[in-house]
Amino acid sequence: MKRPNFLFIMTDTQATNMVGCYSGKPLNTQNIDSLAAEGIRFNSAYTCSPVCTPARAGLFTGIYANQSGPWTNNVAPGKNISTMGRYFKDAGYHTCYIGKWHLDGHDYFGTGECPPEWDADYWFDGANYLSELTEKEISLWRNGLNSVEDLQANHIDETFTWAHRISNRAVDFLQQPARAEEPFLMVVSYDEPHHPFTCPVEYLEKYADFYYELGEKSQDDLANKPEHHRLWAQAMPSPVGDDGLYHHPLYFACNDFVDDQIGRVINALTPEQRENTWVIYTSDHGEMMGAHKLISKGAAMYDDITRIPLIIRSPQGERRQVDTPVSHIDLLPTMMALADIEKPEILPGENILAVTEPRGRDGGI
Repeated sequence: MKRPNFLFIMTDTQATNMVGCYSGKPLNTQNIDSLAAEGIRFNSAYTCSPVCTPARAGLFTGIYANQSGPWTNNVAPGKNISTMGRYFKDAGYHTCYIGKWHLDGHDYFGTGECPPEWDADYWFDGANYLSELTEKEISLWRNGLNSVEDLQANHIDETFTWAHRISNRAVDFLQQPARAEEPFLMVVSYDEPHHPFTCPVEYLEKYADFYYELGEKSQDDLANKPEHHRLWAQAMPSPVGDDGLYHHPLYFACNDFVDDQIGRVINALTPEQRENTWVIYTSDHGEMMGAHKLISKGAAMYDDITRIPLIIRSPQGERRQVDTPVSHIDLLPTMMALADIEKPEILPGENILAVTEPRGRDGGI
């Protein structure tokens, strides 16, 4: 039997509250929503950490950060820790990772060096992206594009963006004749809608007058909450007033833009590839958006930053929704089961496609 391919797509800072099929908000995530309509949507999927690197460590190693090492950002997993790429490469898969990695212990942008378990011809982390820009463009990307006027004045279009260049490489990978010769695992990892917020100006124009309604959670006075939440709120004041409305056109625009880039990659699958490719989409964590008087992400367990989208489309197009709680930790074991790769005992997760009953107290997330 021919082994299946895997197209694994992830975003950064995109909880369920930023995806239309979960939130019901007019966020223009049609491509993600279409994937959900064609596949299995998990309604209670959670990050294993509401911080970038520990979340990614759990996702790509299959073990929690207290075992693998990255308890916070910019700390790499131990060199003896196997990753998704290693397991699949050892099993005979062509493994390709394109985009944000954030697991090399370096700064936000990475080192530009491809780990040996991934295809170096397609590796494209933040350092690789920056190497294609001029010094002026690097300065713009990091902190100079904060309004419609900035985007217009600097003639920013999709070709400037990291997301577009990631998608270009992903499409190229899928189009290579060699894809028919061996099974592949391709991870496409977007930075959006995380800052720095960069997208074509027409996306930003759509959200000039859009306000996200937070409801009662915007009125939390933090009186009975942990002290670090109060310190967090003091250091990073919420922009949300008594009306409970969150206004951030740049964030919403990049959320919209990355959906279109995701659509480009999914639609690049040939009919033959689609018949044998599992498509998996998720994110690392969310953004508080002023809920509970907090912004950004950090040490809090609110659904705003912990409840992540997770959609899996099978080659057969099975359609259903799953309410059983699942986690990042379950994704690697699930993919290994589908690829008939033996799961090491060290991995605590389960094949979530085989879970039909509610998980007991030992089925932690």
